[in-house]
Amino acid sequence: MTTVRARLDLGTMREVIGVSLPLLFGMVGNLVMLLVNRICLARYSQETLEASGPAVFTASAIIVFFTATAAITRSYVAQAHGRGEPKEAAEEGAAGLVLGALLALLLVLCAPLIERIPQLSTRPESSVALESVYLWWAAHFGAVMVLNSAVSSYFNGVRKTRVVMLIGLLGQAVEIVLTIGLVFGRFGLPELGMRGAGVSTLISALVMFAAYVCCLPKGFFAGFLRLVQAGRAVLLRKFSLRLRRGLPSGGAQWSEVMGQTAFVWIAAVLGTTALAANNVILSINYVAVIPLIGLGIGCSILTGNALGARDYPGIRRAITATVFIAGLYIVVVSFLQIVTPVWLLTPFGLQDADAATVQVAVDTSRVLWMYSVTFLFSMVGASVLESFGLARFSLLTRLVLVWGMSVPIIYGVSAANEGDPALLPTIWIIGSVFEAAIAAVTFWRIRKATRMQENNLVESAGDSPVPQARQDAEAAQPPSAVVLDRFPAKVITCFNGSLVKLVELHGGSIDEAEILERGDGYLLRAGHDELGYPEYAFSVEAVGLQGVNALGARTHVEEIDAHNWRRQLRDLTERHRGAAVWVNSAHLSYADIYANSPGYLHAVVVLEVSEDLERVRVYDSLVVDRARYGCEAWLPAATFESAVFDRVKTPKHDHMGFMHIVTAFDASSGNPTSRDDLQRQATLFLGDAELTAAVESYRRLCDDFFDLPEDRAKHAARRLFDHIKVLYVVPNLSLLERSIIRVCGDGEAAALCRGLSSDWTALALMGLKFEATLSAAVRQRINDRFRKIDAATLALWEALQHAPVNAAAPSGARTGEH
Repeated sequence: MTTVRARLDLGTMREVIGVSLPLLFGMVGNLVMLLVNRICLARYSQETLEASGPAVFTASAIIVFFTATAAITRSYVAQAHGRGEPKEAAEEGAAGLVLGALLALLLVLCAPLIERIPQLSTRPESSVALESVYLWWAAHFGAVMVLNSAVSSYFNGVRKTRVVMLIGLLGQAVEIVLTIGLVFGRFGLPELGMRGAGVSTLISALVMFAAYVCCLPKGFFAGFLRLVQAGRAVLLRKFSLRLRRGLPSGGAQWSEVMGQTAFVWIAAVLGTTALAANNVILSINYVAVIPLIGLGIGCSILTGNALGARDYPGIRRAITATVFIAGLYIVVVSFLQIVTPVWLLTPFGLQDADAATVQVAVDTSRVLWMYSVTFLFSMVGASVLESFGLARFSLLTRLVLVWGMSVPIIYGVSAANEGDPALLPTIWIIGSVFEAAIAAVTFWRIRKATRMQENNLVESAGDSPVPQARQDAEAAQPPSAVVLDRFPAKVITCFNGSLVKLVELHGGSIDEAEILERGDGYLLRAGHDELGYPEYAFSVEAVGLQGVNALGARTHVEEIDAHNWRRQLRDLTERHRGAAVWVNSAHLSYADIYANSPGYLHAVVVLEVSEDLERVRVYDSLVVDRARYGCEAWLPAATFESAVFDRVKTPKHDHMGFMHIVTAFDASSGNPTSRDDLQRQATLFLGDAELTAAVESYRRLCDDFFDLPEDRAKHAARRLFDHIKVLYVVPNLSLLERSIIRVCGDGEAAALCRGLSSDWTALALMGLKFEATLSAAVRQRINDRFRKIDAATLALWEALQHAPVNAAAPSGARTGEH
């Protein structure tokens, strides 16, 4: 279980504002267009005022199903962008545009059916006729809006929301001019009334689509070619999955808007006064929620980026920042709705209404803040669930709570008070209560998804997608790498092993125990590994660099040039003999264990790049197989490129993209290894609350994971064994014992270290037993053993703080064992 608490982070707030602010003007362009229609038609005549509410809301309910289905592309692109994969993001965007085109065609074909929807109501024939005219045009401008939704999803996913903003403003400007002109017959244009609103929206949407196409990068169109080259089976699988994730998203938003449309129809039961007042209220509500929708979409982009990077705590930070910013906005809007309702409602058709309509609208405005608050949480929740690929849950929740409970209750209350417009505020309150229930259920599901680290946009939660282009490039290379040498591993961490090798290339000689002594590497902390499971480890990169620099190395960090990395590496290896690089282990084809395991952060040394730049010679100090070993091998450059740029990132591990170089090594210039290194670490341990509580923190993290579903709990138990016995704990203690004996002799502290290692080994075996049985008794024994280890760890460091110094241990010269 992730124990990071959501805190208000100023950096995240800036990100939310930076992404969302342009969306307030751009991404909600469809809503603004329909709002302009609504305002103009409300002012055109009493007939269009009454017809525009049902017509615009029915059109919204239909169009939003298609646009929201196409907008699932935003989440796919956002995750690819979060993984740092521009080509994959373009491919996802291209697939989204193809899907949007198919949905747009379907919407146009449904136009004859859509225009007949008003005939199902009992409203006056004049209103029905006007609504049918508008809905026929809505099917056509809605089809273009679907295309816009698909293509804008690409720009949003890669955080280029300013493009969406500028194009949205362009479309809205065209819409305002054309709607006024074609509805009222201004600017030399014909007076078309209801039909004019549809024509103007169609033209505006086409202008926006043309602008989007002009702004697409060249790489986007290459995505279409990669789609075609992928083959029929891959395309069917891709679009099948996207429809399975997109249709529930469209259905959820359709259900939301359709519920509001039903609300319009139900309000008519309370009489024409309530219907007219409700149309005005709905218009002001549209304006009120537009910023909230922009913030919600911005939040979904950031959570999608975080999911792509597997940064689950980042999801909580994005939600917290979004809710805080939106909450400030709602405070201002609610104040105006309560204190100055007449002034606020007048631009939306209230100026020509009778006194009874004004009074009902004012009374309703004063309770509208309840809906704004609850809509904030339900809308943000639905947007975040979409980025997880969990829109189906949003759909089912809304179907049950809105259509199964809210709408029937509101209709029953309205029918029992037929003709009483004073009841309009009451039915808004009822709707707000159920919106709050939706928000509560949605946030519960988000918490669960974050806790279990779900990602349902891919075929399985454990997938780590690699761009198709890179897979193809790797496939074109020889089937296997060439292994030049294989030798027993001498280190417990790959990065320290890489540093030892770099020092060796400069004529030096150090061992990993020395690095851990000088770099405080025996101080372990609890946290999460690259896969999100609990670990008890040290910061490998920080410890390694601190230790090797203290031993006399001069190190340099250089960012990898994504466009010219082959020449860059060749030049560096020629000048400095080698460079340590963090890679994704899944692409290291010289060892089967890498291909058969999930990719994780791994450090190797690049020793050479071939003259033709097509091969890379690497030194891998630690291959963690059944028997640990190291090796040296040639890799195809395309394979190594995938290893370098298929990013593995968590909040705690984000090392990729850089190279570490040792430019020189002089043992005499380094700080000599002091006999009190261990005593210094003991003092640090006993004075740091986080360090002294680290074993207990690790126990709690593991125990929380044991509460997860069976497969996750078993995996956590297996990871407990791996981290203790294979990766960090026991190997680290073996080096610590060596350091203790060298500095303090084989006395009490060394005995305590051996006993502690035995306790950890016993705990690791219990982890395997819990994996096999999930027994509550075994789980209790694990917790008991953790507590024993906690006490033994404290005893060891207390002993080291006061341990006598071995007279044989040198005090001024660095020692090494090889």
